Amino acid sequence: MALNRTTFKTRTLTAAVFVVVMLTGLLWNQWSFFILFSIIHFGCWTEYQKIIALIDPGYEEISLFTGTGS
Repeated sequence: MALNRTTFKTRTLTAAVFVVVMLTGLLWNQWSFFILFSIIHFGCWTEYQKIIALIDPGYEEISLFTGTGS
């Protein structure tokens, strides 16, 4: 597989920005860690909901808060 320099440059820059954001969130103070953790957690939860809805379409009818049908 040939190396596409433009794509490699873009991914390297994105990874560097990601590292700076993660380290800032982890090391600055407890609130930055909490905010970073919350953003990642809710992003993962949203993706989980989408994947489960694709596997079981009946899952979309369940209320997220109570676990019962709406």
